[in-house]
Amino acid sequence: MTKWVLYIAIILIFQPESSFSSGFFRSEYSVDLGRHVGPAQLPPSIQQNANTDGCPDNTSSNAGLDCEFQWSGRVLRRVPKGPQIALLQPVKEEAHAASIVELKNGMLVMAWFSGVEGQPGVAIVVSRLDRKLNQWETPKVVSEDPSRSNQNPVLFVDPETDTIHLIHSSQEGGKYQDTSRLMWLNSTDGGAHWTAPWVHPSFQGKVGAFVKGRILSMEHGRFIADNTSVLLDGGTPVNSTIKFFQENPKGRHGGRLGGFSEWLLPMYYTPEARPESHYCALWRSFDSGRTWGQEALMSRQLHFLAQPSVVKMPSTGYLRAFFRDRQGHWIYYSESTDNGRSWPEKHVQSVLPNDQSGIQALVLRSGHLVIAFNNQACTKDAHSGQLSCERYPLSLALSVDEGRSWGWVRDLEPGGPNDLVEPKMWEKSHYQRYSYPSLIQTADGLIHVAYTYRKKTIKYVVVEESWIQRSHTTGVYQGEHQFGSLINNNISY
Repeated sequence: MTKWVLYIAIILIFQPESSFSSGFFRSEYSVDLGRHVGPAQLPPSIQQNANTDGCPDNTSSNAGLDCEFQWSGRVLRRVPKGPQIALLQPVKEEAHAASIVELKNGMLVMAWFSGVEGQPGVAIVVSRLDRKLNQWETPKVVSEDPSRSNQNPVLFVDPETDTIHLIHSSQEGGKYQDTSRLMWLNSTDGGAHWTAPWVHPSFQGKVGAFVKGRILSMEHGRFIADNTSVLLDGGTPVNSTIKFFQENPKGRHGGRLGGFSEWLLPMYYTPEARPESHYCALWRSFDSGRTWGQEALMSRQLHFLAQPSVVKMPSTGYLRAFFRDRQGHWIYYSESTDNGRSWPEKHVQSVLPNDQSGIQALVLRSGHLVIAFNNQACTKDAHSGQLSCERYPLSLALSVDEGRSWGWVRDLEPGGPNDLVEPKMWEKSHYQRYSYPSLIQTADGLIHVAYTYRKKTIKYVVVEESWIQRSHTTGVYQGEHQFGSLINNNISY
């Protein structure tokens, strides 16, 4: 008996820390759908008890400063190995709706809209970060029309060419969103220079067309026989794909047997001012965004849903869409089992609240799911019936079981009475507005979040998965674990 105890003790001593997880032993590497997805979570490199709210260097608790002296784009840390934080340089009076991507060389590119939302002259601006220099470049205008309001930029990097695509909405200034159309531009030199924006012909005539969620690139196997057939998703012929490969028989990989990319674009429409008229759809492209088609409805009118954020689930390969609730109650979701060609009419209410604001979901390299959202619902005035949506706190929720439960929630910006920075008296209307997050995980495993900071500028924060697991929120949903053992790190607090 003593010999067996000693044997087990030796194994435990030499077993890597990452082996202690939800199972007894785990491999050093995670496996997701039969492919290698990188090393399992290591002990944290970012200090876990360092928060991200307030100004980048945490010196601005003085009332009225509003962090303006740090609207420089400089990436700072409050403590050694703390989260990285920056406030981007404003261009016009307001800033909103950031989108962030990583290039193959590790550079980050961010876009957002600058100006008073809905008014003439709102512009799309872009900034880049060389992570070695820890400095976001001075933002530059890449799309502006003096008569229109350009909004909601979405960045996407072609996984093969590294071309950056930027798609955004553009509505007539001072008019309702039913005048919106989709504009497109791109950059082939890492965001240094951009084409002039153009109206994308695939979406002409679509009333009130908007984007917000990330474009997905799906790799598929293909087989072309005599230039007449293409098999997709286990053998379903797709006419537009057949036509494309008939015209380009060697495809993009130079061979007759290989893989090709299919791009999926989540959209939503606002044909009327009434929120019950809004609906969502998924478009697909087989030719790198030159043409789009096969529109599939994700939600319908009277569903009160908008701004779908779509991810591919690791265990099944199904697509799951998370929706903003126009009624300001809950985040809803639905799932497509056929790569987004059809979606159920009924949507599932999650346990996460929604305050009628944008959200974004992301599958991490660990296979876990993270979502950025405002952790409270709207309230309705008993007399007027008007919704009040505060847009705080802004939080990250983490699920290790693909959204069946959300174990940890941590605030990026608690807001409210816990806000570290007092606003100026004349800026109360934008006080505590932390919203519209954009999420990516870079090749080094770090999680980058860009979000609206009081409608005045964009804030940029870098954390890691284990930082979220040191859970604390002032919001409605508390998560199922609070300050317990971290699931991947064998560390307790």
